[in-house]
Amino acid sequence: MTAAMGQDAEYHRAVQLGAARAIERLLKAPGTPRVVTWHIGETGTVRGQLLLPDRLLDTAIDAVDAVRRRYPDSTVSSRAAHGGAQELIVHLEFALWDIEFWAYTRYPCG
Repeated sequence: MTAAMGQDAEYHRAVQLGAARAIERLLKAPGTPRVVTWHIGETGTVRGQLLLPDRLLDTAIDAVDAVRRRYPDSTVSSRAAHGGAQELIVHLEFALWDIEFWAYTRYPCG
């Protein structure tokens, strides 16, 4: 292993640890939405899939809107998912980390 590879691995571990600590702080914060899975990306972006009772479009919209109202500085977007479905996403910054809460719906938006 070269020195550069060792530094890259150390940096990656530090990013992962920082993101995990951000998740811990987020989970302790009042009003944090219920999340079924968490994912930490390579750059430290934290993604939490919102826990929903179904994958209906109205349910996903309501859940994403509730998160948006909870975090007024957040932004909302959508992106195409597999099979013509959509991911509805709320982007926000929490404890200096980029956080995304998202909901999957089987139905295309708009």
